[in-house]
Amino acid sequence: MFSYLILSTSSHYGRPPEILNLKRKINCAEFDSETARCTKCEENYFINPYGVCEKQKASTEKSTVNYDTQEIFSNPVHHHHDCDHEHGKHSNDIPDSQLPIIPYPNSVKLYPGNFTIQASTRVYTNLQGDDKALFLNYIYLEELPVSSTPFELEKNVIKLLLDDTLDMNDEAYNLLVTQDAITIKAKTTKGIFYGIQTILQLYQKYDDEGEIPCCEIYDSPAFEYRGVMLDVSRHFVPLEFIYKQIDMLAHFKINTLHIHLTDTGGWRIEIKQYPLLTQKAAYRNESDWNRWCNSGLDGHYNDTGTPGAYGGFYTQDQMRELVSYATKKFINIVPEIEMPGHSEEVMYAYPEYSCAGQPYVNHDLCVGNPDTFTFLCNVLTEVMDIFPSPYIHIGGDEALKYGWKTCPKCLKVMQDNNFTDFDQLQSYLIKKIEAFLDEHNRHLLGWDEILEGGLPPHAYVMSWTGEQGGIIAAQTGHHVVMSPSLYMYLDHYQDEFFAQPDARLPPRTLENIYNYYPVPDVLTPEEAKLILGVQGNVWTEFITSPSHVEYMMYPRAMAVSEIGWTQKNNKNYNLFMDRLHHEIQNLIAKGYFPHRTDNLYLNRQQSLVPKKHLALNKKVTYTAPYNPNYPAAGDGALVDGQLGGWNFDDGTWQGFYYRNDIEFQFDLTIDLEEITNIHKVAVNFMRQSEQARIYWPQRFVVSLSSDNVNWNTVLDETYDYVNTIYGLSLKKYTGDGVSAQYVRVQAKMFDDLQDQWLFVDEVVVE
Repeated sequence: MFSYLILSTSSHYGRPPEILNLKRKINCAEFDSETARCTKCEENYFINPYGVCEKQKASTEKSTVNYDTQEIFSNPVHHHHDCDHEHGKHSNDIPDSQLPIIPYPNSVKLYPGNFTIQASTRVYTNLQGDDKALFLNYIYLEELPVSSTPFELEKNVIKLLLDDTLDMNDEAYNLLVTQDAITIKAKTTKGIFYGIQTILQLYQKYDDEGEIPCCEIYDSPAFEYRGVMLDVSRHFVPLEFIYKQIDMLAHFKINTLHIHLTDTGGWRIEIKQYPLLTQKAAYRNESDWNRWCNSGLDGHYNDTGTPGAYGGFYTQDQMRELVSYATKKFINIVPEIEMPGHSEEVMYAYPEYSCAGQPYVNHDLCVGNPDTFTFLCNVLTEVMDIFPSPYIHIGGDEALKYGWKTCPKCLKVMQDNNFTDFDQLQSYLIKKIEAFLDEHNRHLLGWDEILEGGLPPHAYVMSWTGEQGGIIAAQTGHHVVMSPSLYMYLDHYQDEFFAQPDARLPPRTLENIYNYYPVPDVLTPEEAKLILGVQGNVWTEFITSPSHVEYMMYPRAMAVSEIGWTQKNNKNYNLFMDRLHHEIQNLIAKGYFPHRTDNLYLNRQQSLVPKKHLALNKKVTYTAPYNPNYPAAGDGALVDGQLGGWNFDDGTWQGFYYRNDIEFQFDLTIDLEEITNIHKVAVNFMRQSEQARIYWPQRFVVSLSSDNVNWNTVLDETYDYVNTIYGLSLKKYTGDGVSAQYVRVQAKMFDDLQDQWLFVDEVVVE
């Protein structure tokens, strides 16, 4: 096998160890696929999120998750999705859509035959100087002589041709593969680079004999901004890991890496004028994000050098080297410095910038203090000296504004400017920062809350709360990057929760992400031109290790790349999945840890077939009403035969919120319309992670009656609180048979939890 074309940095990362399939780990003899639990192990009878029955975990083989390091692995890729072809041959009747390229090109034609890379193959390029050195350094052709003379060979040659007279986009390229030569033509070096990525993908697929199928490709991106955001504040990652991601993101034609450098979790970039930011606020005393947030105020942050402290930061020189490396891969790094909210770490290091003048009191910087602006401008000056990005992200999201309401300095600014609400005070800060960035020829980029109180004249908006912020911005003449959390938050579960490590709810499937299109229909053609592109965001509250980041990022970042590059009419999810399986194999071979897509749970199978039982479509009377935000199908939802899926938010689960004025927060009666012999009453309750606050009940009661007045309690059980396992809990009464017309089911929540939910999909009577 030839191996001439490789990514030059992938050799630093070895192949992953032997990998196992999560689904196959459910090896309890009594596993129940309806509830995803083990019915044999009575005390802890639910599998944990990683697929191992708690009671049997000690006796089973090693889990697929290392609980100490949270290193997550996948199992080897199956080959049943690969195109069948004769060894060393490529049929010209292979559909264009089967070329293994992500993101998929915009025009593809296949021809008979193939080009064979062999020891005598030469490279010709008309690139000069640094550009020539860059590409010859990036691609290396093992044991192949390299030619850069003006003499252009006709056969057995790979040509990289720059032609600035071509009428094409700066990132576009044309690729022609014949039996004699591979030719890439582009207007700029960006285009040459992206053409090489396409060749690399073709070579990785058809490398048995160094052969690449003959084809003609004309390609250019749909959007100019194709980004991924990495949150390094909640959980610090080593620089080597970021270099590694730059390699792969560039391979999939992502051209922007947005780094979330500052937040409450820690300040991650050296600022020479304010050394306490990293000396006092780059480390903390707890690695677990939720435990740290809930641990109280004292000792939240640790000084640099504190034994056992968790965190880290990047020096300015390290960031300059990273920027230089990314630039050679045609990736722009966008730094984010949060303001005015998410700034607790700043006010711990420099409490004079808080309204209270002390740490651990305020969430937002004091806008009424002129020194706050001096601080921010000085920080941004150093940041701009490191990052040449045309965009500087200033956050601007989720400012609570509590401290401003009682701060004399903030109130004076409001009075002096005739502001009528605190949104205008936030806008006051954003406008001043935008003016400062304008002076330095940079664009202010912020989350869509910067619309509150009025948008600065030249601001760029990153729309995350939905599309509406982006729509408003575009309609008022502002550039927009679409990043709605409903589609573009890559820290959500990507498959059903019981088969996944902890993540944000509800799930964001690969299909959900792939089918997103970032230009809303309501925009006019002129307004649509202001949509720069799309960005997927990897927040790390629940992601604690580098391999876990990769597991959440891939393959969903590949879907983001196709949203940003491939024209809408060329997208097809099923064909994308066909191409994806091979790319996942390549990721694993290069030492990455992607989520596998060939054994997805996706749907609870029982939810696909209506359940027939005695209470089907009978009248239901609620003593404790369901919450209007989660009604499912309304009053008849729990007797409609529709079992729920794995997601509480899929419209099949009815939700009940905690109330302390009633004993049973779930309480309903079903009229069977006639005396019936009842052998079973069963109710599914869902349990999801602490962030969702969805719990199983503390007490479950089933009562039967012939007249709806005199009740016979046939089941009254209480349960202990469990916070380490999730799934569906089937609470049920079974017996030899009781004659009754009315069935009453009740469930009591845990009084000491307060903020909690019960979710139910069906009351089954048999």
